[in-house]
This record gives sequence, structure tokens and C-alpha cells, in this order.
Amino acid sequence: MSVENGKITAHGFPMQTPSLLEGQEILAVVESHQSRQRAICRELETVADSLPMDVDPSLCMRLARTLVPTLRSAHDYKKEYLCDLARRVLNDLSNIDAILERLCAEYYETELLAEEVAEELSQWGICADHKSAEAMGYMLRGFFVSLTRHVDFECIVLIEPIKTRLSRLEDAVYPEP
Repeated sequence: MSVENGKITAHGFPMQTPSLLEGQEILAVVESHQSRQRAICRELETVADSLPMDVDPSLCMRLARTLVPTLRSAHDYKKEYLCDLARRVLNDLSNIDAILERLCAEYYETELLAEEVAEELSQWGICADHKSAEAMGYMLRGFFVSLTRHVDFECIVLIEPIKTRLSRLEDAVYPEP
């Protein structure tokens, strides 16, 4: 990143720079969402580990009620703010649009799977007719492993590169004396 003719560039391409504060605020909110998603994954693992005899019905009900809204809220925020920030800050990456399109498609798929997981968790929560413990464990583990990998991918491919670029932007705009 450099300043050429008063304009900030990255690898020779002009950057449409967000304010540094704006970018940092967006990343803070995204990281908060990711932290909540990781916490949900840990709770889902707890349920999977407790199958079939030690399942906590109240935990299942709480997860059933919060899983989908938590993911939708995170995904909506990322689509609205993180994708725009990534396009502006990582605009020199030729595949940034493809990366963001794939992430948005994965958000949709994750939400569909979350609805199925939430429905089954509610059945376990009310001790009603539900999947076998083996099937439920397989479903939960598949879901939380996939969600964890998704969050890790976002961190590696978007969050860390954006942080690095914003840090360089800060250094270019506010050089040390």
C-alpha cells in the first residue's frame, strides 16, 4: 500500500478507502458475531457429547430458539457491511467477487441446515419423537464442524487481510514522526 499523487493505492490499484474507524467498527461487529457462532458450536458439541442419556432439554430448547436468528443476524450484517468493506479494501484481488458470492451462498445453505438442526433440537428439548441419538450426533457434528470451518475461512480470507490493509492504511495516513 502506498500513497501516489495524494491517493492511496494497493498494488498499483486505487483503493476506495473506507474510513479507518468505519472499517474497524465493522470488523469488531463481525468478530462479535463470529464469537457467538463459535460459542453455539461449542454448545452443539456439548449436546452431541451428551447423547443419548444426558441431554439437557433446556439447552436443546435454547439452542433451537436462538440458532437460526443468530446466524441470520450475523449473515445479514456480513452481507450488508463486510462484503462492501472487503470489496473496497481488497479490490485488487481478482477473485474477491467470486469469494463473496460463494460465502453468501454458504450463508443461505447454513441457514437451511440450521433450521433442520433447530427443529430436531426442539424435539429433543421436549422429549418428543426425535431422531436416533446416533443420527442426531451425526447431524450436530456435521453442522458445527462445517460452521466452524466457515468462520475460520472468513477469518483467513477476509478478516485478517482487511485488518492488515487497514493497518497499512493507518500507517500511510498517519505515519510515525
